Order: sequence, then structure tokens, then C-alpha cells
Amino acid sequence: MSVYPRRVSLLALPAESTGTPIHGLYETLVLADAVVARPENSVTRLFEVEIVGPQRGIFPSACGLPLEVHRAISEVDDTDIVITASMLFENQAWVTGKHPETVAWLRRMHTQGADLCSACAGACCSPKPAC
Repeated sequence: MSVYPRRVSLLALPAESTGTPIHGLYETLVLADAVVARPENSVTRLFEVEIVGPQRGIFPSACGLPLEVHRAISEVDDTDIVITASMLFENQAWVTGKHPETVAWLRRMHTQGADLCSACAGACCSPKPAC
């Protein structure tokens, strides 16, 4: 049996994550309650959604538009779902070792049972594991 609300952490890397997938997923998941039929007196929401990243604050997305990170990953000890969105890297390549704290956090969340997902091209594609 599923427990609600499901905690969703949308991962944002300042200056590398694209804003549209993060903002779109945030809005969709927050507004899911408005379109789901539930018992009249139900107060349980489907999702608790937050944008997480290496630090909290307002940072530019890959195209320069502001992206607000609600909590630093160091503040997130547990979550149910982590979603990474499209990222743009210099020379269009993931650099191994560039985000060790983020990779360690992703591994820890997965080990604790979180589902790791990607939206658009949020996953690294390469012949060898990049992380």
C-alpha cells in the first residue's frame, strides 16, 4: 500500500539544469491534487514537492532564467522520488567527479529506497558509467 503524500525532490544544478522541465514538473505535481478525484473529506495530498540542489537559493538555470532551490541536498535526509531534469554541460559532456556531493546524495537516496528518475535528458548516456 502506498503512503501519501509522496516526497518528490526535483534536482537542480545551478547553471546546468534547464528550468522548463523543473518548473513544469513542479507545477504538474503540485497541481495534481486539483484534478484527482478523492473522497470529499480527504486531506492527504498526493505529493510534497521541492526543488533541491547543492545549495539553497536563487540561481540561474542553463539559459540564465532564475531557478529557486528550496533546500540544499545536505538538508534532505530522505525522499521517495528524485527527478533530474535536462542539463546542459560545457562542451556537451558530463565531467566525472564534478559533482561528488550530488552523486553521493543520489546514491544514498537510492540505497534508502528512493526511486531515481529523469525527465527529458536528465540521465547521462555514455558507454561507461559517468558517475
